Amino acid sequence: MYTVMEQTTHEHRDPEAAAAEKLLLSARGKSVLIVEDNPDARSYFARALEFLGASVDFAENGREAITKALYNNYDVILMDIAMPVCDGIQATQELRREGYEGWIVAVTAYPFPEGEATCFDLGFDDYLTKPVDKVQLLQAIAFHPQPRHRKFPPLH
Repeated sequence: MYTVMEQTTHEHRDPEAAAAEKLLLSARGKSVLIVEDNPDARSYFARALEFLGASVDFAENGREAITKALYNNYDVILMDIAMPVCDGIQATQELRREGYEGWIVAVTAYPFPEGEATCFDLGFDDYLTKPVDKVQLLQAIAFHPQPRHRKFPPLH
């Protein structure tokens, strides 16, 4: 129950501050698979996400990501594109062929040539371009449809 003072403060709150708080709260408790071969990048993502209250798991290549994604229930996968063994595009396409419908965000040092259209055509739901700042990272994990309703066309 609000006191009169709390209610007045709450009603006159800065809209930007309220939006930021909503964003932060929506990230709390998310389960995120970080697929990244670079240990420094993995550490950066992990520190930022754990600070926001998300739980994190790791895969060092696309092959490991496929196994983990098919046997765990992640809210979001952050998928690096350029990795050894199996790159992020191959891993994402394999996951989609296996029927995986979870949210996958491409993380790339080079923007997709056609932007979002290319990203979506490859099976990703969103993408981040390195270097990724914490606000972009927060937005990527906080806002995605729950439950997911998007269906992907079969990949050839």
